[in-house]
Amino acid sequence: MRRKSSSDELLYDYFLWDQEEDSQENRPPSPRGDASLLAISINVCQTYKALQEVSCSASFYPYSDIKSTIKIEKGEARIRISDMLRDAPDEVFEALVHILIARALHRKPKITWLEIFNNYIHKPDVEKNHAKIRRERCRKVLTPPQGKYYNLRRSFQRVNQTYFNNALPEPQLSWSPTRSRRQLGYHDSALNLIVISRFLDRESVPEFMVDYIMYHELLHTIIRPGRRNGRRIVHSQEFKRREREYEFYDEAMEWLNTLK
Repeated sequence: MRRKSSSDELLYDYFLWDQEEDSQENRPPSPRGDASLLAISINVCQTYKALQEVSCSASFYPYSDIKSTIKIEKGEARIRISDMLRDAPDEVFEALVHILIARALHRKPKITWLEIFNNYIHKPDVEKNHAKIRRERCRKVLTPPQGKYYNLRRSFQRVNQTYFNNALPEPQLSWSPTRSRRQLGYHDSALNLIVISRFLDRESVPEFMVDYIMYHELLHTIIRPGRRNGRRIVHSQEFKRREREYEFYDEAMEWLNTLK
């Protein structure tokens, strides 16, 4: 759960530049090479007046997620595309490069580009393959559910019993490595993992807040994201309706407002 942010409802999560360099070991073979991607990227870059005098480089990179990035500086546009997308058709690469450039130039990507990209990455076979690769590559730092003041396993048990009739299997539970105020929790479906921000493991934080974030993330395990007009809708109307069923929802919203 990200506090007061709409980024969950957009595709921009895939397009943020990440300073961390992942290991390039065990890079999977593919008939599509960097040269093919570079040719597509150069052609797309030349359609933008702001980039016509900029050199373009593009390559595949073994990110641990379907993440692609762009960095424009010192007369160069450097593009990295997740190698999980190596088998995508040309039109998907063209749409993705357009989206990356639009993002870098602070423009709104066209709906058609978003739809082309979305339709591909959310195909069942593509999603299944990406989840498999993520499980193999991901190196998340997990901590025990017992924190200094709160135990995430007990929180899960309370929420599961009260709101889900003990029907949900227990996922991996971990406190975050940092005390983030902005991202208070997230659910990783590929890893069957829920992470809660260590910021909430404090004596001054009411128990209903820890349980609310747990409830919010558990809802993600049973309500799948949808799509509308090229956007990935994580918090649908059904999700928001279910979220308001939390007994202390109003109190939780008031507490979140104190973090502004």
